[in-house]
Amino acid sequence: ERKEALSNMGLLEWLPGGAYGLALATALAFGALCAFGRRKRHTGEPPLINGWIPFLGVALDFRNNATSFLLTLNKKHGDIFTIHMAGKYITFIINPLQYPLMAKNSKYLEFEEFADQISSQAFDHPPTVNGNFPDLNERVHRNYQYILGKSLDKLSDNMMKNLQIIFKRKFSQMVDWEMEKMHKFCFSIIFEASFKTLYGRDPHNDGYNVTDEIGEKFLKFDANFSYLALNVPITLLGATKNVRRELINFLNPKKMEKWLDVSKVVQDRKDFLENYKVLSDYDKAAHHFAFLWASVGNTIPVIFWTMYYLLRHPEAFAVVRDEIDHLLQSTGQEKRPGYNIYLSREQLDNLVYLESAINESLRMCSSSMNIRQIKENFTLKFEENHEVCLRKGDFLAIFPPVLHRDP
Repeated sequence: ERKEALSNMGLLEWLPGGAYGLALATALAFGALCAFGRRKRHTGEPPLINGWIPFLGVALDFRNNATSFLLTLNKKHGDIFTIHMAGKYITFIINPLQYPLMAKNSKYLEFEEFADQISSQAFDHPPTVNGNFPDLNERVHRNYQYILGKSLDKLSDNMMKNLQIIFKRKFSQMVDWEMEKMHKFCFSIIFEASFKTLYGRDPHNDGYNVTDEIGEKFLKFDANFSYLALNVPITLLGATKNVRRELINFLNPKKMEKWLDVSKVVQDRKDFLENYKVLSDYDKAAHHFAFLWASVGNTIPVIFWTMYYLLRHPEAFAVVRDEIDHLLQSTGQEKRPGYNIYLSREQLDNLVYLESAINESLRMCSSSMNIRQIKENFTLKFEENHEVCLRKGDFLAIFPPVLHRDP
């Protein structure tokens, strides 16, 4: 009977009188601090949605389904409103006819420092937009020339070769059909091919599959990236901190020195990072990890969703496949074992049905957000004498996916 009584007691019933009072007082004090610490809407400001969770605000609702959440707020509060997420206040413009307001008011808005802050807190490298690393931010941006023009052609060619090598290896190891989840299939192929195209290979481990070593860790980190970008402390995200450290250490510069067939874009990054002696090997590796994530973090979901929707719609799949077959025939290429297919970037650009399928998948599934930090208090003026006051340090954002399902 005593055990049954104890099992039915709540937490507060277990506490002695003094402890119960202390717990109640602490809870009340915490609630009061949250209530008094909540930001209040000033006259002329957009509607404010604080959320009930301290610090996080409405971050969980936004992450669960950003499009649905914003459209619900749009119906309730109109075309412009401010939400509190992970300590930040973000004002969203929902009406697409008002999107140009961001460009018209660019003198009040800033992106570079904000983007650098997100990258720094997510990937654990020192901020580049400060006086500690002269010209580093400019040098990072100059590096992007190696993913344009002829350099992009070279990357595309190498990516095509690596994809075919991986497929041939997989087919040679198969003795019968196997069932595999489509996301795992897409991830294993694209992650390995992208890594080899950008970072090359270890000559001492030619049969080595990088996906086997860091693939799962990458997925675990990627699953929590949006929280890191929202400035949620990494200590609240389980094993994410250890996973991130392991991924960064995998790209240690001393380890990368042994790799062959490294792309120009990565080699250039290695070279200019070496010029900053104040950066530790860990810092340099963190920069490499940021670039790796940017390279595959969007590519893999796009390929997965394109495959998903094509397989769900056989008529679209047939059109895309026929377009590719026609291109191969017109260039005298064959689909048979041992034959290497080559398509130039110009030929790839002419695959209009494939491009349409990819764009449609992006429309259905993308969740990109255009965001800027507000540098000073200013008044955002709309047509018809409508205006709202915005605060310094807040953010102004547009979220195009809210339009993607609006006919």
